[in-house]
Amino acid sequence: MAKETNFEGARLVSGAILGYDFRRVMVGGECYTINPPTIERMCGAGYWLSSLEPGESLREMLMATKDWMALCRALSWMVEGGEGLAEALSKGTPDEVVKGLEAAYCNR
Repeated sequence: MAKETNFEGARLVSGAILGYDFRRVMVGGECYTINPPTIERMCGAGYWLSSLEPGESLREMLMATKDWMALCRALSWMVEGGEGLAEALSKGTPDEVVKGLEAAYCNR
C-alpha cells in the first residue's frame, strides 16, 4: 500500500514539473485550459465564491447559488487570472460551469 502511495506521489510531482497537471473543460462549446492555480487566481475565484451556502459537496454548493455570473467570474479567474472570460463562460450551461469549477478545485 505504501509503495503505491510513493509511486502516485512521484507521478504527481513529475507531472507538475513536466506541465501535465492541467485540466481542460468545455463550456459553451469552447475548450478552456485550467492550469494549477496560483494564490492570486484562488483568491480571485474565492472572492466570487465567498457567498456560497454550506452544502454536502462542492457541486451542491455551486449548483445552489443564485448568482450565476459569480460562478462565471470565479471560473474565469481559474482559467485566465481575471474576469475577462466571464461573459463568454456565461454562454455555457450551469452544469458546464460547475464542472469547470470542480475541475479547478478537486483532484489536483
